[in-house]
Amino acid sequence: MSVSAQSRHDESSETDQKRVDEQVARVIQRAIDRNIPGLADLPLTETELGVGPTPKELVYTRDTARLYHYLPQVDEVYRVPVLIVMSPVARGYILDLAKGQSFIEYLLNNGHDVYMIDWAAPQQKHKDLDLAAYVEDMLGDCVEHVVADSGVPDLTMIGYCMGGMLSICYNALHPKSPVK
Repeated sequence: MSVSAQSRHDESSETDQKRVDEQVARVIQRAIDRNIPGLADLPLTETELGVGPTPKELVYTRDTARLYHYLPQVDEVYRVPVLIVMSPVARGYILDLAKGQSFIEYLLNNGHDVYMIDWAAPQQKHKDLDLAAYVEDMLGDCVEHVVADSGVPDLTMIGYCMGGMLSICYNALHPKSPVK
């Protein structure tokens, strides 16, 4: 290759590299411009978010399952408790966002005794949990705890999203369970 040809090739390579660098810079700037101001300062916990305001108590835990009992809001409560089974990938506070915008609050104000299974994020120690562990072990234990805690032999089950699938699996496997 002649010196002149080599020089043109080097200039072409440099020009191509400059174009690539400029394109990368534009993409990065566009991503920065799309950023919502204050995004890094978003709250991370339920308390910081101010959601889940309805009073509740943790009554049972196993692996990733957390069984909560919401405190009654009215004097007269229906005998049969309601067990809400959340999706393992959703947080329970989505049904209790704020006072006046809460399915949990609605149920309580209408006299229902409400329990909820919320799921913690699985950790490395939970790597062996399978569908049977969620349905038979954790959900099954929670049903038993609701019956024992409420003192009532029956319960109503509501499944939210994937929690609905877990509920269906449990009820299909246990047709004589306390779920009515």
